[in-house]
Amino acid sequence: MIFVFWHSCYTLLLVSLRPEKAVGLVHFSFRGNYIAELATVFNYHIVRTSKGGRSIWQLIKKIEEGYSGFIAIDGPQGPAYQIKPGAIYIAKKTKATIIPLNIKAHRGITLRRRWDKHFIPLPFNKITVVIGKPIKIKPENSLTKIAMKVNGSLLRLTCK
Repeated sequence: MIFVFWHSCYTLLLVSLRPEKAVGLVHFSFRGNYIAELATVFNYHIVRTSKGGRSIWQLIKKIEEGYSGFIAIDGPQGPAYQIKPGAIYIAKKTKATIIPLNIKAHRGITLRRRWDKHFIPLPFNKITVVIGKPIKIKPENSLTKIAMKVNGSLLRLTCK
C-alpha cells in the first residue's frame, strides 16, 4: 500500500498516524533533515531522496518487504496540489494499491509564505482523517491516467 497526501499536511500526518511498518520518502535538504528526525521519532523508516533514482529503488524494496509507503505527492517543492508521477511509478512497479489520504486539524497555524501553505496543528486538537477509495494500478493504465484519478480523489478529499 502507498498512502499519498498533500505536502501541506505531513506534520499532522506524522503525529497522528503511526502504522506498524511505515516508510516515508523525505527530500535530502536542510528542511528534510528536520522532517526525517520527526518521522523517525514516530517510528517511520525514512528513505532520503537522491539523484540518480537510488532512493526510488530503496523505497520500492521496503514496500515489497511489507512496509506501507507514505509519499507527499506534490512535494518536495511544489507546486501545491499538483501531483508528481513518482508515487504512481512506484505503485506500478510494486503492484501496490494507492490510498489517497487527507488529514485535518481544527486548530493550527498555516505558514502562508510557504509554497504548500504548510499546516502545523496546535496541541489538544480534534483531528479528522479522510481516506479515499483505494486505487488499484493496472499494468495497462498509463501514468497520466492514474495520476488524473489520484489527483481528482485527493482534491475531493481536500474539499470535504
